Amino acid sequence: MSPAALVIVLVGSGEAGSDWAAGTLQALREALDRRVVIELREAPELPSPDDAYVVSVSFSRDGRRASLRCVAPTGRPGKELEFRRGDRPLDRGRAVGYALGALLPELRADAPAPPPSAAAPPASPPPSPVAEAETTPPPRPPPPEQQPQAAAAPVVEAAPQPQAQRPQGRLGFEVTAFVSSSFVSSNPGFGGALAVELRTLDWLGVRIGGGGAFGNSPLPASTVREVILRGGLRAAMFQSSGVAVSAVAHALLVQLEMYLNGTEQETWRGGAELSLELAFLPASMLSVVLKPTARTTFGAIQIYVNQQRVAAITPFVFCLELGLRIWP
Repeated sequence: MSPAALVIVLVGSGEAGSDWAAGTLQALREALDRRVVIELREAPELPSPDDAYVVSVSFSRDGRRASLRCVAPTGRPGKELEFRRGDRPLDRGRAVGYALGALLPELRADAPAPPPSAAAPPASPPPSPVAEAETTPPPRPPPPEQQPQAAAAPVVEAAPQPQAQRPQGRLGFEVTAFVSSSFVSSNPGFGGALAVELRTLDWLGVRIGGGGAFGNSPLPASTVREVILRGGLRAAMFQSSGVAVSAVAHALLVQLEMYLNGTEQETWRGGAELSLELAFLPASMLSVVLKPTARTTFGAIQIYVNQQRVAAITPFVFCLELGLRIWP
């Protein structure tokens, strides 16, 4: 085939540098002939066709549906793709790229030469700096025996099911710091926590972890320290436009140590906590998490001074946690 130009129009703005756009370009370069010049443009609406192949890509508001339309040449059916909530932007972009390659089979590396009577595709790319740079012969042309391998993988069939590319059983690591307040104490508490999460489903993760805190003492001239062991679940409730909301529930095992008037008292208590998590997703492998958390321990804690009982408290603590979660 003679060199041709493919212009991808992103309907909207601010998407050209995103992970899914990079995945789209990667998939197209694998599927199409190496002489096809690929240009990525952003526009608030579809442009008028020029002398190049023009396709448009637009996403729904929640990012889970993509609409592909062939603007030039006209008369070709479009394509709709639907994604799962947990699909990574890079995987979604690769699915879009393979689907675009299926819309323009004559541009693929394994496309047969058109018959003389068939209408020839546009022979010259649009006059743009990108096109002029791409028409220059590549510095390292692949060996002829490798070209059938690059084009032989009909990955287009996997485009309607990008969820198969997302690995299950991913491990995530979370580190947070928190400030807490107790209803039985006017002194604030401070602490930190670590957690490991195994993502078993797109919307459910199993978590274990631990942490420590100090403060929240109910009596003057006293200090309270806590060692907290956690185990529980995190269920995704909503995700759109880089923001996710989840519910987190943990069972607790808490060791409390109180220092009062030179004496030390230690006790273990079971407990539970419930969080509503708000996560911001600046990248596919990173989340910034903010978690308002309510925590309590089971049973009253008796406080003794010189073997005399001076107080009994049932701790109920409200925490505000802030931290990072990483998916390697």
